[in-house]
Amino acid sequence: MRIKYLVIPAMLSFGTALYSTLLPLVTVKYGGGVTEYALINISYCLSYALGSWVLPTVLRGLHRKVALMVCSSLTFSVALITGLLNNPYLIVLIQVPYALLIALSTVIQTNIFAELWRGGKGVTLLYVASSIGWIASLLIGSFLRGLGVCYLHLFALSSIGFLVASLTSVALPRTVGVIEAQKVLSFKSLYRWVIERVRLFNPLALPKPVMRIRRLASLKVFLISTYVVYASIGLYFTVLPIYLKKVVMIDDATFIALSAVAGTSSLTLYLMQLRISENVITLWQAHIVALTARVVLFAIPPLLVSSKHLYYLLYASLGATWAFVGSVQSIITSKLAPPRRKDELVGTMNALMSAGLATGFMMSTVVNTLNYQSAFIMSSVLIATSIIINYKALKLYEAGLI
Repeated sequence: MRIKYLVIPAMLSFGTALYSTLLPLVTVKYGGGVTEYALINISYCLSYALGSWVLPTVLRGLHRKVALMVCSSLTFSVALITGLLNNPYLIVLIQVPYALLIALSTVIQTNIFAELWRGGKGVTLLYVASSIGWIASLLIGSFLRGLGVCYLHLFALSSIGFLVASLTSVALPRTVGVIEAQKVLSFKSLYRWVIERVRLFNPLALPKPVMRIRRLASLKVFLISTYVVYASIGLYFTVLPIYLKKVVMIDDATFIALSAVAGTSSLTLYLMQLRISENVITLWQAHIVALTARVVLFAIPPLLVSSKHLYYLLYASLGATWAFVGSVQSIITSKLAPPRRKDELVGTMNALMSAGLATGFMMSTVVNTLNYQSAFIMSSVLIATSIIINYKALKLYEAGLI
């Protein structure tokens, strides 16, 4: 039965959920703030972007099953080491190997589940399983932190998720295939890759003036919108945790529980998404609606400070909208990608996500000179911009310009 393979994304998510949620907490504990947390996130996302572009090419032809087993095992070790660090800048450095491993794991498992279920349903089920792992990890982590369990032991708990995922990957069938990519890795190809991405975002960089956005294919415009979405997410979710800890004064157990609430609402919506996961246009429209809701959600955190309980509602809404952001982007990219280039283009999407996040992380440092409200408003404006670009991409798709 294919359902048993859902243990893999569930346990990978179990590990990443607690690991990533602990990072802002240890940053504050060891004297850091928005800038230090932004550096941790920038290190992660730039490494993730590099890994998403380079590793599918370097490891082209390697069996996906073997690659996922090795990645998960190495991530287990990195998570354990992170728990031993007591300096934000050392945590910045260890994000490099951690992000490279997560990047490859993400690309591989997305395409493994697309192969196992042959369509968008596999990717949606992957996100359902990931949500279950995410919720379980954070509920356990919140309970243990409330009992006074130290950060080291919580990082050890997160590492168990990666270990179990590695052991479970042994059961994957050989039919999940090998890593696919058509890029030839060299400094010349890297230069060309960077230039092509610059041209996506700046029409003035194009050699021919006739190449306007109206001539771009739907997938290219969609990837532009993905970059903008994640720039907003990077800005918002760098500022929000520090704001909750330093301004709202939320305790660690409650902070972890908030993320569990978000995961629970995401899971509920993922189950609804299963009914429409094969209809690209319907999914795309739901994606735009979710982004529209986030325009408001990203702007309102300071308005909720009068009651800490309102932040549970905020996180529930953020989780609900996320169900039609991340998974939908993966489904659309996988469906629009030409045959034999799926790993490559999903890797490109992940790289653009990371580049967007890194942009948002760098923008978050304006908190040092402005204020939290300015950062929240900036993230809301970015989301609104992504909606316009997304709508253009959808219209190109409906016109057959894939």
